[in-house]
Amino acid sequence: MSDFYQALPPEGAKILLVLFLSFLTGLEREEHHAGSERYSFGGVRTFPLIGLIGYAMAFLAGGQFLGVAVGFAVVCGLVVWFFRNPRRQVPTVSGAVVSPADGKIVTIEEVSDEFSGGRAICVGIFLSIFDVHINRIPLRARVIGLRYKRGKMLNALRPESARENEQLAVRIEEEAPPHRRMTVRQITGQFARRIVCWPKPGDVLNAGEQFGMIKLGSRTELVLPCETGLEITVKVGEKVLAGTTIVARYRN
Repeated sequence: MSDFYQALPPEGAKILLVLFLSFLTGLEREEHHAGSERYSFGGVRTFPLIGLIGYAMAFLAGGQFLGVAVGFAVVCGLVVWFFRNPRRQVPTVSGAVVSPADGKIVTIEEVSDEFSGGRAICVGIFLSIFDVHINRIPLRARVIGLRYKRGKMLNALRPESARENEQLAVRIEEEAPPHRRMTVRQITGQFARRIVCWPKPGDVLNAGEQFGMIKLGSRTELVLPCETGLEITVKVGEKVLAGTTIVARYRN
């Protein structure tokens, strides 16, 4: 390695060293649902740093590495755009359940769900790579548990992906009476390989509060109890915004 470093022109050696140090600063610790730890590339925080350093080093090197710097800058822009997190106005309508994800409604179906108390409605949302990938809590609730399931990486548009893909079920209980129980499922897609979920059992989150994300195209499902007075306020094919669009409302 030392021979390789010495063989480089001084400017090139500096660039490699600085980029390597930048990579190390971007390593971030993640706590997973299973209690394990891993280190991964920090993404949104690290790429802009690399891009700026690349530009600086390129100009110091007399423009020799300007093409490389431009490439880094393009990657930086794409990463920052993908990880964008716009502000959302959370509605204060009584009994409202807001969307847990940005995307398009692909399924609305009645299912049987033991956690929700039997009859339930499952609302499926597909997130393309162009959607904001931050997940939000549908109403003020306490996290009851997290259930992880290993699985495949099917295209998230395929109905069977909801059953067969890798996923994390966030089980929540409404803070206010009648304390309805719901589930938000984060489901990976064909290219999404990383589910991020920050809260732990016992945490109380407000409606529209961020709780995680799925990176690079995915699917999110909301399972809520079916009871008298429940009104589903969206339809298949409709675009929704996390924390803003009301997908359902309990009127009793």
